[in-house]
Amino acid sequence: MSEINSTVLKLSNDIYGNESFALKDQLNQLLDDGVLQITLDLSNVEIIDSVGLGVLLKTHQKLSKVSGSLSLQKVNQSITDLLEMTHLDHYLRVD
Repeated sequence: MSEINSTVLKLSNDIYGNESFALKDQLNQLLDDGVLQITLDLSNVEIIDSVGLGVLLKTHQKLSKVSGSLSLQKVNQSITDLLEMTHLDHYLRVD
């Protein structure tokens, strides 16, 4: 994996409402730039709503189609519980 094809994106806001759409735009730009390995640092994120979960899942699907991956790191317990409850932990890698 070359450096140019991977990135760590440290999020500074919760992922809900308009923040979800801003994240979607940011992730789509990374995909357009050819980034195949995206790691989201969620150390400053406490809340993800259903729209935010949809953005993460859609990004995962897009990356999977091109042999890429999306992973999450520094995930708090409430988000971990949410991912487990929605079974998204089967699709999204949590480091």
